[in-house]
Amino acid sequence: MVSANPRPDASPAAHPAPERRPADGSGRLRGRLARLVGAARAGTLDRSAWLGFETAPAPLGDAVAVSLVLAADGGEAALRDLLASGARVANRTGRNVEAYLPASALRTLGSVTGIDRADPVIRPIPMGTAGLGDVVGEGVALHGADRWQAAGVAGAGVKVGIIDGGFVGLTSRLGRELPSTVHARCYHEVGRYSTTARSCEAYTEHGTAVAETIADMAPGVSLYLADPVSMQDLSSTVAWMTSNGVKIINVSLGFAYQGPGDGTSPANSVYSVVDEAVKGGALWVNAAGNAGEDGWSGTWTDRDRNGVLEFSDVDESNSVALSAGESIVVTLRWDDAWGSSANDYDLYVYGGGSSFPLAASEDPQDGTGDPVESLSFTPATSGLYRIAIARAGGSAASKLQLLVLTSQDAALQYRTAANTLPSPADSANPGLVTVGAVSFDAPDVIEPYSSRGPTTDGRIKPDLVAADCTTTSALNPFCGTSESAPYVAGAAAEVLAARPTLKPAQLATWLRSHAVPLGSPTPNATFGWGRLELGAPPTPPAPARLAVAAQPAAAVAGLPLVPDLAVRILDQDGELFASGAGSTSTVTLALGANGGAAVLACEGGVTRNAVAGVATFMGCVISAPGTGVTLVATAGSLPPVTSAAFDVLPAGSAPAPAITVAASASAIAWGSAVTLTAGLAALPGSPLASSVAGRSVTFERSANRTAWSVLGTSITDGLGRASLSYRPVTNLYYRATFAGSPDLGAATGDPARVTVRQLVAIRPTNRGVTRTVARDQGIAFTTLVRPARPDVPAGPVTFEVYRLVGLAWRLEQSTNVRPDSTGAAALTITFDRAGRWFVRSMARPTAVNANSVWTPSEQFLVR
Repeated sequence: MVSANPRPDASPAAHPAPERRPADGSGRLRGRLARLVGAARAGTLDRSAWLGFETAPAPLGDAVAVSLVLAADGGEAALRDLLASGARVANRTGRNVEAYLPASALRTLGSVTGIDRADPVIRPIPMGTAGLGDVVGEGVALHGADRWQAAGVAGAGVKVGIIDGGFVGLTSRLGRELPSTVHARCYHEVGRYSTTARSCEAYTEHGTAVAETIADMAPGVSLYLADPVSMQDLSSTVAWMTSNGVKIINVSLGFAYQGPGDGTSPANSVYSVVDEAVKGGALWVNAAGNAGEDGWSGTWTDRDRNGVLEFSDVDESNSVALSAGESIVVTLRWDDAWGSSANDYDLYVYGGGSSFPLAASEDPQDGTGDPVESLSFTPATSGLYRIAIARAGGSAASKLQLLVLTSQDAALQYRTAANTLPSPADSANPGLVTVGAVSFDAPDVIEPYSSRGPTTDGRIKPDLVAADCTTTSALNPFCGTSESAPYVAGAAAEVLAARPTLKPAQLATWLRSHAVPLGSPTPNATFGWGRLELGAPPTPPAPARLAVAAQPAAAVAGLPLVPDLAVRILDQDGELFASGAGSTSTVTLALGANGGAAVLACEGGVTRNAVAGVATFMGCVISAPGTGVTLVATAGSLPPVTSAAFDVLPAGSAPAPAITVAASASAIAWGSAVTLTAGLAALPGSPLASSVAGRSVTFERSANRTAWSVLGTSITDGLGRASLSYRPVTNLYYRATFAGSPDLGAATGDPARVTVRQLVAIRPTNRGVTRTVARDQGIAFTTLVRPARPDVPAGPVTFEVYRLVGLAWRLEQSTNVRPDSTGAAALTITFDRAGRWFVRSMARPTAVNANSVWTPSEQFLVR
């Protein structure tokens, strides 16, 4: 961290004066926490200092919500110290802790070790504008939902989740504008919630208007509502929803940048929560954001070389008009690698005529930081506020993205519409749909505030656009992408009611394929695939054909078929016909080709009524052997379906089992052991009358998969598993074999490969003496490689020498050395310049061993 930081003057054209960052040499305190901790330690905390932070009352005074990452070493002790100072834990997952810290605990946070990182909890911003009224939304007809409802498709049975910032007026609308009952998870602070719907009536009517819009589109849905505060609240909310069968989650909120926007999902971010939701079976519908006029992107420009970005020729600030008490989130991202940024930027908010920042984010980027700065700010008075970006160190980034998240209609003085998507609207998860906004009365024109793509890696976002500025009884008009997203979520509920087997990614694809292209015939970064258009309502489905879902691969005469044969009833689209007339059709099973004189018998007969579109025939037996035997299923007027052919072995035959082998690791270091586990089981679709327990399995090894030698034998347990531990020296293949017995055929499994990495250790001649050396002093380094013996030669050793230049390590020397017969490779290195250096080495691969990993670096200070 460098000490000098800019402080723009009230005049936008003035050169700023430097100002020192708060003392936090560790860089652990992120966002605005460093300043808050500094004020706590100085005893200067007042009520104004808490503005923009998420707070709650505490026994020792007001407390701020903080997200902590505990260090692996000393983290628990640090947490105990904070608790002793008055902190209260709200959520915890492993080393990630969310807690409320009063002033006394903030003072402790400034000095305690064992905390890797501390961030203020930033509440997401609702992406819509306010207003009141008592009218009905117009987007239902625009998107074609009225025709679907008239056809009897209204989202019945579909569970929809709404994650929002508040639900004022919710309960008075139950049974009128909304379903008569809703399921709720209402947070009154981080980690604490109520299941009473009335508890959600706080902060804003925004979530209520979202719920109304979804109910207008799909009046038959069941609603699950939540207003989480923190990231762990959000994660647990998603788990609650998906465990209750929620299939669509609407999020009309904007989050500060939590990832690079290139499709990756950093851990403990809103992107990873999206992944959890989709994995749990829910489509995530996200508002694109209202930053089309609240975003700016460009390159670093600093003509006067004072360390402050120039948004125009001489203007070093970007102004925005804000209303008193209206919280905003300001976030900055640049194009460094996530987790390893060495280019250090800071972010400031100033009053219209002030020269001291009202809010600041000064996280250090020292080669291990994320390329992002974010802060939450709540103005005490209405007026013009200025945003400034400063460079504290490193090189100039080739692209910076500034975003102001606010529910107000406030535009930046300098703005660019492209690249204005907040997190997670730029997620690459195929089960997420991002929705931009067009006004219902001008549905071919993008709203100026609707956020645009593309993403940082060039993907098309948003996916769709939908109506906004329609009317609800909670907000009138309800403008912003917050209104557009629930129109798509409601449409998704109607589609899912008609096609319940669609998975999240399939449902997202269906929605994109039902859009009117806008802007261009092809998808684009303004409208995506176009304006949502449900089209003609689905015709009542009817069963169209049968399909075999499960069948045997082989059988033994007189023994039950394995597995039980199952027949599915499908509709014209090939989807399971799981409900409605025809889903319980009567299906009859018979022998087909090569049945000969054999007789088919099943438990309860060969005729079954399907259940939810599936007829299962249990305990079926074929009385005589045959080759190429088939089974034929019929159901009314549907075309018959024939199984794949299989052989029926004579009674008393010994079917061959399947045998597999797995290694506990695919790569190990020399000297380590690997555990080989064999599994003996029935072949899929093949009967197995005898138990696989108590069988002798042989483990074999080979260097080339041609010549095999025995390692040893082991006896299977009750599940057919057998294991053997072995300490290999070289890369080898392993397989398991079963010799067979009168009641079970022989089997050989496919091989598994385990590579053995060489093990290296580096030893400088001055090890343990001193790490400070004189310039031009030669230091002898020896790297020992194992294994090293005549029949297993060591690989050549690569030595790398690095020097710290600025904030980056520069490779100065790379030398390969052949080890001697003992595995020792020696090299003398001379450090010819003052500064910090380090040396590391690794063994390269050989014909029989994999390369080693790099040794820990030997570091030197050269005087």
